[in-house]
Amino acid sequence: MRLFVAVSLSEEMRRTLIGLMHQLKRQGVEGNYVPAQNLHLTLAFIGEYPDPEKVKAVIDSLSFPAFRLSLGDTGNFGDVFWGNSSFRRSIFKRDILFRTLRS
Repeated sequence: MRLFVAVSLSEEMRRTLIGLMHQLKRQGVEGNYVPAQNLHLTLAFIGEYPDPEKVKAVIDSLSFPAFRLSLGDTGNFGDVFWGNSSFRRSIFKRDILFRTLRS
């Protein structure tokens, strides 16, 4: 099973991104637009992993401080949309997660 760790976006962030997607569509930018309910921020892509329950147990064993995500500059290069976000990288203990899963 392909696994990743992600956080849901606030309604405000979701509305902003939906508005940006609508702008791109009006400009004729084609592509696979993500449905609004699937918008998220991927913190780590784990990839193929046979035991999702182990991943969940490792994540549940870690503590994560609250954080605020903000959207900065946005734009597109042809049909590739990009957005610059900022948050403290240390909020996610990716190294601990991967080290534990590999053991």
